[in-house]
Amino acid sequence: MTHHLIAVLILLTLTGLGIGRLAYKNPALGTSMVTTTVLALLSTVLQAETA
Repeated sequence: MTHHLIAVLILLTLTGLGIGRLAYKNPALGTSMVTTTVLALLSTVLQAETA
């Protein structure tokens, strides 16, 4: 479980950096991507917790 959490955090950091650059150039697209990514990560973490 710990390894899964670390992997998710690393993925979140990399995704955040990528989206941050995108959002800087295109705020509307960046905002929608952030929302989608956060929701996807939340569902992944919740599924991992219940599994």
